[in-house]
Amino acid sequence: MKNLQVGVIGAAIGAALIAGGYYWRPAHEAIVVRSPAALPSAMVVLTQREPMPNITPAPAPAPAPAPAPSPDAQTTSLAADVDRLAKTGKPKDAFAAFRILFACQKEQKCGDLTPGQKTTTYPLLKRAVDGHVPKASIYLLITTPDGRPPYEVHDDPAYAAWMADARREIADAATRGDLAALNQMAELSFLDNKPDKAVAYWTAYMDKAPPVLKQINDQLAAMYAKGLSPEKVAAAIAEGHAMAAGTK
Repeated sequence: MKNLQVGVIGAAIGAALIAGGYYWRPAHEAIVVRSPAALPSAMVVLTQREPMPNITPAPAPAPAPAPAPSPDAQTTSLAADVDRLAKTGKPKDAFAAFRILFACQKEQKCGDLTPGQKTTTYPLLKRAVDGHVPKASIYLLITTPDGRPPYEVHDDPAYAAWMADARREIADAATRGDLAALNQMAELSFLDNKPDKAVAYWTAYMDKAPPVLKQINDQLAAMYAKGLSPEKVAAAIAEGHAMAAGTK
């Protein structure tokens, strides 16, 4: 049953990452082509009769030195990207470095990453979580300290502290209004057989979600509320609204 729950959690995390994500489209400025105004007749005559003066253009100024690359700039070297991002001391850069290492761990997109860098995957994630980077906390459920797949260690008592810490961090992130964490807490509460909490977290999530996400149908809400009396559903919804109002 626990292994099944891990699979459900993994699927929920994937949905949370998609649902809680933000899509960016570059803005394009309109280019207006204007027809040149007609030359005054006097100027036409002048240009026809008088030779153009011999004007020597001034030498072009020396080019300005290239700016230093941003910490977010990507290179062709994954190892260099991880080193640069990890050294800035910024939680969001630690999360960006973690995402590169996570892709190596899960999708085998490792490039020139070194074995030593791969051991920093979990510490970088923890740095991002401690810095309250949005979405970071939910990765704790699928990132073990030693890199072992979560489904291999879910029933291992030696990893109980890891799981407890992951759930605590997600709950803390949810109280701060992290969308991905609110969604994940709804799923975890449902798996814990706490339908009232699942409804509350889901309600808070939908209260804070961008308008495009509010078009999601009510199937999940109905699933979370199954078995609750109308009074308990109403109380859970009220709790969720209050939770959303009290978060940042």
